[in-house]
Amino acid sequence: MNTRPTEPDSDNYSLLLNKIDRTNRLPTLENKIIHVYAIRFIIVTIPNYCSHCGTELYTRQIEGRERAYCTHCEKAVYRNAKPCAGTIIVDDSEVLLVERTNPPDVGSWSLPAGFLELEEPPAEAAARELTEETGLSVSADGLRLFDTNLVSHPDDTHVLVIIYQTTRAATTGTVTAGSDAADARFWKIDELLACHESIETGYESILRKAISMS
Repeated sequence: MNTRPTEPDSDNYSLLLNKIDRTNRLPTLENKIIHVYAIRFIIVTIPNYCSHCGTELYTRQIEGRERAYCTHCEKAVYRNAKPCAGTIIVDDSEVLLVERTNPPDVGSWSLPAGFLELEEPPAEAAARELTEETGLSVSADGLRLFDTNLVSHPDDTHVLVIIYQTTRAATTGTVTAGSDAADARFWKIDELLACHESIETGYESILRKAISMS
C-alpha cells in the first residue's frame, strides 16, 4: 500500500539509494537481494506528487475525509470512482453472463461490462462491451437504464457500474466469449449456484431483480 507521509523523511531513502549504487557494482546474490528490497521500499514509501506542479502531496482532513493535498497549488487532490457500463440481457428466466478473467472475483460470473472510453456515452460503452465480451450486438438506443453498482477492487480502485437492460430479441449475433471472458452463456441463477459457480460480489440481487421484471 502506498504511504503518503505528513513530513518529508528522506534519510533512509538516501542511504538506501547509496547502497543500491554501491551494490550495483558488485552483482553478488546478496547485493541482488538488497537491490530488490530497495526497489520494494521505494515503491511503498515514496509519496505521490501533484500532477500539475510536481510537488509532493501530503495528507489533510478536508470535508470530513483524509485527502491528498498539494501545498503549492493549495488544492486537494480528489479521488473519484471510475465509470463503467454494462448490459443485462434476460431471455425468459435466463440471464447472459460472462466468466471473469480480471480482478476482482476472477472466475466468477457477471454481466458483460467495462470502462468507458474518453468521450464515450455510457450506453454506447455498454453496447460495445457487450459485443466485445459476448459477440452479441445491440443498438445503444435499444438499451434502458436499469441500475448502478459500486464495486471496490483489491488495489483500492472504486468503479461505478452503470447498468443497462435489454432483451435477447433486441440483439443480433451468436453468444461467443471474447478475449476478456473465459466463457459466455445464458444461465438460470439457481442452476448456476447449484453447479457451485459464483456470481461477482454485489450482483446477484441485481440480476434476480432484472429477471423478475422481465
